[in-house]
Amino acid sequence: MAFAASVFATQLMRALSGETGIQECSFVESSVTDAPFFSSPVSLGKEGVQEVHHFGELNEREQANFDDMLPTLQGQIQKGIDFVKENESKL
Repeated sequence: MAFAASVFATQLMRALSGETGIQECSFVESSVTDAPFFSSPVSLGKEGVQEVHHFGELNEREQANFDDMLPTLQGQIQKGIDFVKENESKL
């Protein structure tokens, strides 16, 4: 995970410095799925995330796994949202 964070940070710094055409995967707020946040490819630019891209077509097995996983992910996202709401005065 540290390596992935390092790669993302490096790519983000390049984009913030004005380099164009940089895409990385990131867990961001989006409408790509029914979940309010999802990890998908994003285009990075001077202002951070410029565009959130769809993750592509899924085959039947991948779609079944995705459908099984999504409610769990949504529950975890809600726990994170609730935590922030409960602790925003401390942040």
